[in-house]
Amino acid sequence: MINERDILGTQLIRRNDELSLLYEKIKIQQSTMNKGETQYSQRLEDIRILKLEIKKMRREKNMLSRSVANIEDLRYNRTVRYYYPHYTCHPLWCPPPPLQARAVPHPERTAEGKD
Repeated sequence: MINERDILGTQLIRRNDELSLLYEKIKIQQSTMNKGETQYSQRLEDIRILKLEIKKMRREKNMLSRSVANIEDLRYNRTVRYYYPHYTCHPLWCPPPPLQARAVPHPERTAEGKD
């Protein structure tokens, strides 16, 4: 009987040691899981911020490409107006031509004493 009791005691001690080792492993795994979850949530936040930056940069790129297209249109219009002014001038948009000397002189100035 004493022999069986000693065997059961040693088995109980071994099982307790195994349990304590298993609990330690569980604690280590749990802490690792917690660290992984925090890092995962940080990476998700980084991804969200980067997506917002990508949207902002795409918006800025679109605005810049529109302005480049406008600049090209303006260059084209300037060239056309320079080389072909009669095609591009609308009476409401173009300045009036410079005043020219009258072909017919004023009647008072032409009045000479001719009979």
